Amino acid sequence: MNLFFDEALANDYSSGSQKTRVMSEPWAAKELFCPCCGNDRLTKFPNGKPVADFFCSRCNEIFELKSKKGKFGRKISGGAYDATIKRITSDKNPHLLALEYRVAGTRFEVCGLTLIPKFFFTPSVVERRSPLPATARRAGWVGSKIWLSEIPESGRVPVVRDGKALEKTEVVAAYRRCERLQTRNLESRGWLLEVMTCIEKIPTDVFRLNDVYAFVDELNENIRRTIILGRKFVSRRNFYAIAVSLNFCSAAFIASPLDAAVKAGIINDSSVGVRRFAGSVFNER
Repeated sequence: MNLFFDEALANDYSSGSQKTRVMSEPWAAKELFCPCCGNDRLTKFPNGKPVADFFCSRCNEIFELKSKKGKFGRKISGGAYDATIKRITSDKNPHLLALEYRVAGTRFEVCGLTLIPKFFFTPSVVERRSPLPATARRAGWVGSKIWLSEIPESGRVPVVRDGKALEKTEVVAAYRRCERLQTRNLESRGWLLEVMTCIEKIPTDVFRLNDVYAFVDELNENIRRTIILGRKFVSRRNFYAIAVSLNFCSAAFIASPLDAAVKAGIINDSSVGVRRFAGSVFNER
């Protein structure tokens, strides 16, 4: 994979954002494979497509490309707020390709590219911006920002890391691990992301189920009424052992969640340790 933009494409532009767009999009069309299925190329949508920038002709997944000089911060600019929320809650939500580049002399080089799968976005990660003032060209327009910091590390698939392109097989395998967490139910999706974010704050790879109790104050209040829904959801994706440990809010619904897990054969005993591994957990004797 050639990580350098074709700088000549930007010769007729003066705006920094325009230069970035006319260099980054042709680069992606020429160099990127589909991170979902491994197809050799992504196809560029015609300019002005409101939903996405690229699609894969093999698996039909669609992608939006966001590019930035240097590192992305905690937030990334989005489109119109209402349109962004509608898109996230529809079946046409694209995956996000977050591209970071650096400039060395006259050369523009891709130093980072991360895929954030579409099923890791929920309305809760979208921030509504203030309407543009009456003096603005688009007076009253309401934009949005996406809180990247709310996306757990397990929901980020690196394609280029520290200036080095990863092997296609490695990228596709990482995406398929994430794909097992996919659900169209927004409530289940939000519940899972909250739990995953808390788990990632535990400093060690191996931890005990009771360690999750420390995050009771950080979880959304709605988790108390969705614990059963979330519990059923995560049990299909190897998160059952974590879900059933959240009995701080499930006493009214589950008499003994750990015993239930033992009875189901998910874990071995109530003091079992659990190891994080690529967005899932498994038994650790």
